[in-house]
Amino acid sequence: RLGFAHEKGNYLQFKKNKTEDGSRPSKALCAMDLWNNKEGIKIGKANKNASKAMIEQKVIEAIKNGTLRIVKMDENSRFLDCDGNIISIEALKEWDPPKCLIKSNGF
Repeated sequence: RLGFAHEKGNYLQFKKNKTEDGSRPSKALCAMDLWNNKEGIKIGKANKNASKAMIEQKVIEAIKNGTLRIVKMDENSRFLDCDGNIISIEALKEWDPPKCLIKSNGF
């Protein structure tokens, strides 16, 4: 619930033209955060007695296995839609630009 409330707050930040971690919030980034938070909770629950190093290793495995989600970008860190087209600067000013979430291993 806390994660959902935080992501809901991102929409309010967007409306006020504020940034989070240096970038403007968007619907896709919120969806990515919620997905990854849910997966992180699963990792934590499945490894309650694990060391910090073990948890870090489990997160790295989740990234490599494609369990987590990232936003599709090109080699120049430009956002891409699901067809691989660069998203225009104008479209990125909207709450719901056509950003594409992909598996964290890029597939």
